[in-house]
Amino acid sequence: MTPTPYRPRTRGLTLIELLVALAVFITLSTVGVSSLQTLVDRSRVTATTNQLLTALHFTRSEAVRLNHTVTLCASRDGRTCTGTDWSHGWIAYRNPHHLDQPASAEDILRATSLPAGRGIEIAGNTPVRHYVSYGNTGISRRHSGALQMGTLRLCGRHAGRNLIINAAGRPRTEPAPCPHTPA
Repeated sequence: MTPTPYRPRTRGLTLIELLVALAVFITLSTVGVSSLQTLVDRSRVTATTNQLLTALHFTRSEAVRLNHTVTLCASRDGRTCTGTDWSHGWIAYRNPHHLDQPASAEDILRATSLPAGRGIEIAGNTPVRHYVSYGNTGISRRHSGALQMGTLRLCGRHAGRNLIINAAGRPRTEPAPCPHTPA
């Protein structure tokens, strides 16, 4: 009589065990992806806030260095001021004559464009809706010469930041509630 070869006993998963494991995996994946999206959104808002804060500091320091007005304004194309939508980018330009646009391409000191699809809205309240301008002393002033202070709000899907410009023109940041940001 020949001995039968040894075959280890194979055990598999039952259908119920497989379905439970699949349900746990899907639940954990959903929570993980949601948390990752929140983290990415907060990082984008923080990075964009830092870019805009750096641009404000640059504009202020150039005004003092050049000894005349320098303006930072919202721009879509990197050459002209385009109104109220800061979400596409901005330009800093020499502005000794307090104009709403750069007088020439040579007056543009720095242009920043933001990639489309970042999901970040940037809007300013009335005093800083279109531009922020610094005089030769580093104090923010409107083109009319009036005091300029205000808030630029950056809103993502899950996070928001305020960039606040005080009466002396000094910018600072703080967390901000946004309409579609969960509490």
